[in-house]
Amino acid sequence: MRRSKPSPIAVSTGVGASAVSKYILNLSAGTRLARVYAQEPHAPARALSFNPASNGRASPVFMASGLADPAMYAAVDSQQGAVLEMLYHTVLKKFPHGAVVPASIFSHLKLVTLELTVVLRLLSVEALQSHGILQPPNFSQPRTDYGDTQAAAHALYTRYKKVAVLYASRIPPNALKKVGQPVPLMASDVADFVVEVLAYHGIVVSHANNVSTPLASTN
Repeated sequence: MRRSKPSPIAVSTGVGASAVSKYILNLSAGTRLARVYAQEPHAPARALSFNPASNGRASPVFMASGLADPAMYAAVDSQQGAVLEMLYHTVLKKFPHGAVVPASIFSHLKLVTLELTVVLRLLSVEALQSHGILQPPNFSQPRTDYGDTQAAAHALYTRYKKVAVLYASRIPPNALKKVGQPVPLMASDVADFVVEVLAYHGIVVSHANNVSTPLASTN
């Protein structure tokens, strides 16, 4: 049987909170989610475990030795969106423009495609937040801290307007099915995109010891 095309997710990139409520979130069974996560060598079997009872506390297996954000993200129909979120938490908010970062940052990061096995419908981005599924910052407007200026941040999101960030531990485990095997991020088909985003910020990945010091504040 031919599967119907999953309903898209619409996320406002406007500047007014009132506009956000007009956008309907309708995820059909079969919708693909892209996810970047940290798979520590000592715990590969737990890398895809989702624990709804964790109350937002992530397992250390998702932490990439502290480099990844505890709240890992999935992006609807956009591997690039998931990668962009991951790069924000691992590199862009920790290192200044023009920094040289260690290649080891990416050593534990894997990319996997997941598929929803149930319908997930929420009335709006605001409703999503009120249920604690979409974590701030929301996508009512582009982030300003991805780039040196608001314009730079907006440019990054212009191509990915259908990105939705979902808090993985609050998606029921039986609602997700793994599609294929996880692959190392830098061996995946989005590796060039990673390099593109880092180059946009003048950031160089080095295998040597001549790396930059992270920024003092990573909030």
